[in-house]
Amino acid sequence: MIDITKIKSVYLIGIGGVGMSALAQYFFASGCKVSGFDRAHSAITEMLENNGITVYYLEDINHIPTDVDLVIYTPAIKSDNTELYFAMNYCPTVLKRSEVLELICKNQYCIAVAGTHGKTTITSMIAHILDCSDIKANAFIGGISKNAGTNIYMHSGSRVVVVEADEYDRSFLKLNPQIVVVNAVDPDHLDVYKDCDAMIEAYQEFVNSCDSNKRIINIKYSDKFDDAFTYGFGKDANIKVVSYNYTNNLADVVINDGVKDIQFSKLPLYGKHNIENFCAAFAVADMLKIDTETVQKAMREYKGVVRRFDIKFESKDIVYIDDYAHHPVEIETLYNAVKEVFTNKRSCIFFQPHLYSRTQYFMPDLARVLSKFDEVYLLDIYAAREKPMQGVSSEVLAEMIDNQYCEVIQKKDVLQKVKESKANLFLTVGAGDIDRLVVDIQKELSKKYNE
Repeated sequence: MIDITKIKSVYLIGIGGVGMSALAQYFFASGCKVSGFDRAHSAITEMLENNGITVYYLEDINHIPTDVDLVIYTPAIKSDNTELYFAMNYCPTVLKRSEVLELICKNQYCIAVAGTHGKTTITSMIAHILDCSDIKANAFIGGISKNAGTNIYMHSGSRVVVVEADEYDRSFLKLNPQIVVVNAVDPDHLDVYKDCDAMIEAYQEFVNSCDSNKRIINIKYSDKFDDAFTYGFGKDANIKVVSYNYTNNLADVVINDGVKDIQFSKLPLYGKHNIENFCAAFAVADMLKIDTETVQKAMREYKGVVRRFDIKFESKDIVYIDDYAHHPVEIETLYNAVKEVFTNKRSCIFFQPHLYSRTQYFMPDLARVLSKFDEVYLLDIYAAREKPMQGVSSEVLAEMIDNQYCEVIQKKDVLQKVKESKANLFLTVGAGDIDRLVVDIQKELSKKYNE
């Protein structure tokens, strides 16, 4: 097995991915020469380039350094990628992202957060709380932490690492964590797992890799795991949310740690799901003996994650939120949160379905959830690694949505719809590239509000 401490030159194929870019920054901060390929410019690739990392946007085997020690690739890269083919045949060491993460976490105290929903937010909360405590951890987050300004926390010499554990391609089974958190195990990635039972089995294997007293499981899913230490909403949870309410959009939360009620006040947490996410982060902090005052101070300063209930524009009359939700459970959770926090507002959602396989499997549930919004505009399906599937399209999904204000549009038409809309709560939602519209929508809403 390669010794990553001796790596001097790294090339990443798919460097613009959120997990890959964290690895790029890790090796760059370690003094390595780092470069890589991605198919499109993005905010992440711009961040990497601004930090001094070279990013190429055209496939070319000549971009791979002749002295490269390690080539890292993401499973999202297609098998016919010319750089990947060359690396597999001619480079000394070629590893998947998950295999490299395994090496980084080896012989460290690893806190791994998994789940089909919520893992990015929980990981970022834990990382931020530890960063504000005496425990300075390295952390790999599946999104851009607004507190850190990036998707990685780096502390030289730290032996603690917080990792967002990805279930796609069974990547999380590469880890050997000391603490695991599982927030949700709703069906997903069924293009990888043959069925829901196979996915649950993978989660069980992941959880069982950890000592039984270090398995922190959302009580809603505890029946699927043995010897679980539970958290969440529910009187039987080991650590439970007793109550919460909002004052000026800030949350006052009471959590019982199994012995006593603990009051947290004025936390910037939007919606019931984020209260639940905080309960998970508190459970980890409690297990690590971090005092309540440190948690309170850290969470009052917590700014969230880019594209997770990300408020991009707010005035007296109008709110605009950008969110990564792409699974029907996530979209419904988002809907419930905006209705809870921003009551009596007319909603307008621009949704970009993600993957043909996911859209096909969840189409009835997507239609049911999207029907709840007042105005619905669908963009074309974001294919990512997939090829089009016959009978699966945004047009087919639109026909199933029970809403007279539902339409399939192109990206170029979004701003006009924003301008024409009677809504005062706008949302861009999806895991594809819909976030590239955010800046233009912010400008349009600012103009509309000033008018």
